[in-house]
Amino acid sequence: MAAIPNDDSLAEDVKNTVPQNEDPAFISSGVNILFVTIQTYGWLIVGVLVFCVYLASKLRPTIDRWRSQQQDAIFKKSDVNAASSRMEAMQKARQKMQEQLDKQAEEFKIKEAEREEKKRLEKLEDYDRMKQGKSKLNKPDEQKAKKSLRDDYSPLMGDSGGACGWRPSRRGPSAGGG
Repeated sequence: MAAIPNDDSLAEDVKNTVPQNEDPAFISSGVNILFVTIQTYGWLIVGVLVFCVYLASKLRPTIDRWRSQQQDAIFKKSDVNAASSRMEAMQKARQKMQEQLDKQAEEFKIKEAEREEKKRLEKLEDYDRMKQGKSKLNKPDEQKAKKSLRDDYSPLMGDSGGACGWRPSRRGPSAGGG
């Protein structure tokens, strides 16, 4: 027969045994993988972190500017008075540009009419000359001496750097085979 343990012996067994706190296997393996990764790629991770901090510091002003522009755009769209004043200003600018264009078109029409009138008078003068038996080519305006195109050009001065100068042919065998 087995002896029935008394309460005092059970209390002593509980006091003598110290409970051990064991970690679950998935936590210990996860920590182990983390340490191995840091040991293997530690400098690479540090370099990537430093680069990210540097990049964030360089891009921060651009991102802040972009965000403020977005907020301004939202505010401008919601502000009815500002939108109506912008529309009025654009309308005034368009009207001013249209007036300038109309003015330029009117000036062009006047100049074109003057040119046509001048041509018509020239034709009448030519016709009158031909009736009198004079040549149409002997106009007083055309008898002026024609100005040369290049006053500084002289063929005796040599090559003046033009692209059409004479160059001697290549020396050596011809490139034509045989």
